[in-house]
Amino acid sequence: SGGWTNYFALRGAARENAALKQRILDLEVATQQQQALVARTRALEQALALKQTLADPLLAAEVIAGNPQPGTLTVTINRGTSDGVGEDMAVIGSRGVVGRVIGPVSPNAATVQLITGREAALAVVFERSNAGGMAVGGAADGLLRAEFVPVLADVQVGERVTTSGQDGIFPQGFLVGTVERVNGCHVFPDSNA
Repeated sequence: SGGWTNYFALRGAARENAALKQRILDLEVATQQQQALVARTRALEQALALKQTLADPLLAAEVIAGNPQPGTLTVTINRGTSDGVGEDMAVIGSRGVVGRVIGPVSPNAATVQLITGREAALAVVFERSNAGGMAVGGAADGLLRAEFVPVLADVQVGERVTTSGQDGIFPQGFLVGTVERVNGCHVFPDSNA
């Protein structure tokens, strides 16, 4: 009788084990569905936030050429006036600000002045300290230099720098880079933008 009792107990444990395994599988599927839903929701939120920030519709473009002149940091993109591209339009990559369109613009191509180039400048805000200023390109080391930052601003190394929108070219809130040095306040641009 002891053997039969153990046999029935094992069968009951086996059924319970199978039910628990099925429950784990169901929960894993539900978790994956929730993770996919969260990812879709985040993507939609980012897309909506981007569209709310931009006044003009977005237009995808590809770089088709660089400038052969040493020291000139410009590229040519495959979009022009026939696509609605004009001078002083912001060029923004997936990771932040790239530059602005400079003239003349042809029907099928446009020149983009990179933010690290000579004579490039944009209005910025330091996220943590909320201090404003101008990020200016043209430095030999490829960094942007921050100018017109209030003397008492508590800018710190590692602080994110975003566009302020006050220059009338770049929309507010796009990543420019992070603070690399505070003495003279140098901004390290996002090289992957």
